[in-house]
Amino acid sequence: MPSSCVMTFNENPDGVYFSGQKLSGRVFLVTDKVKIIRGIYIVIRGYADVHWSETRSSGATRRVYFRAHDEYFTTRTQVMTVTSGNKFNLTPGKYEFDFEVHLPYVLPSSFLGRCGEIRYEVVLTIDRPWRFDNVFRQPFTVICPLDLNIHTKYRQPVDKTVKTRFTKVLCCGDGGEMILTAHMPHSGFAPGQHIPIDVVIRNFSSTECSELKLMLVRTVEYNSSTPHCRRKYDSVTLVDHRFGPIGKFREKSLSCCLRIPSVPPTSFNTCKIIGLSYFVDFHLKTKGLHSNMNMRLPVVIGTVPLFYGGQLKPKINCQPSSSHSTSNGIYSIPAPPSYEEATRFDVDSNNDLDENQHLEPAPYVPKYPVYYEFDDMILCRKLCTSHHPFEETKQRY
Repeated sequence: MPSSCVMTFNENPDGVYFSGQKLSGRVFLVTDKVKIIRGIYIVIRGYADVHWSETRSSGATRRVYFRAHDEYFTTRTQVMTVTSGNKFNLTPGKYEFDFEVHLPYVLPSSFLGRCGEIRYEVVLTIDRPWRFDNVFRQPFTVICPLDLNIHTKYRQPVDKTVKTRFTKVLCCGDGGEMILTAHMPHSGFAPGQHIPIDVVIRNFSSTECSELKLMLVRTVEYNSSTPHCRRKYDSVTLVDHRFGPIGKFREKSLSCCLRIPSVPPTSFNTCKIIGLSYFVDFHLKTKGLHSNMNMRLPVVIGTVPLFYGGQLKPKINCQPSSSHSTSNGIYSIPAPPSYEEATRFDVDSNNDLDENQHLEPAPYVPKYPVYYEFDDMILCRKLCTSHHPFEETKQRY
């Protein structure tokens, strides 16, 4: 049986921290046989990696690999070392080691993507001469706080209108105009909340629309430094909603709510090689040979939701916790956030590794705060039940 190792965190059992906080914990190591070692040390580090490849055809087809690395902090503590000579015997038994670090005040949020990751981990290494080291990794989540109540711009309503004019068959004459208008009560939301959306479609044309699709989209920007600077964008649809057809010379008022899953907050230049942004995309499919209509509204995902009770804003406990209540003496938060693993990724266990320390670490799914209870549900229910999506239909002649 190989050696086993378990790491626990003192402040938060989920291993979720805000940047600037104190992180401490304990390592429980169990060995079942004698090991000849040079020492045991604990490394706490944070870094970002970007990697992807592209195929190039310039005479001969070749594959180009783009990479970048950004290091945020590294601490190393020697918890067991040789007293004389350069090696000693580690006898079978149970060992406990403590670790502690104050996280830097400016750190990007943990993230796992298709072409890169922002990762934080505690690593215990048993340094063994002439053999592969025993390496045990315990990742943890760091969140860069983004309180949506600090900036008033996140409270402002979002409105946008796009217009398209059609031509008749064979470009003979004016085929009419179609107008797509969308409204959101504000641009700032937190995971677990709903995004209420109002849409009005005014079809002053003889062209029919087969479908309207609304999508909450996350766009990740990856930046490489090797072999040269290059930028890559990767978009994923987190949640969508579809509406049925809209006839010609008709007008429809539609409403829906998009539930935000567990996702990292919007990043504002906290990481040089990975950036995250969110949008609500509208895709209106038209029949025939006409082009489809597209529209995009920006959305900011924060770590503290907007509060609508006057000028006060909720005081969220600075230390993430899976179960706590907070109050500032004036009012209480309806419910504290819970912490859930990010959606659309699988997690692999990585707790007992007998490997070379240069091997890639196993994937880790970060956890983010979600506010299922702290939501403007009254507004959302009113929006979603005030009318059926297909009831408000007007015909124009």
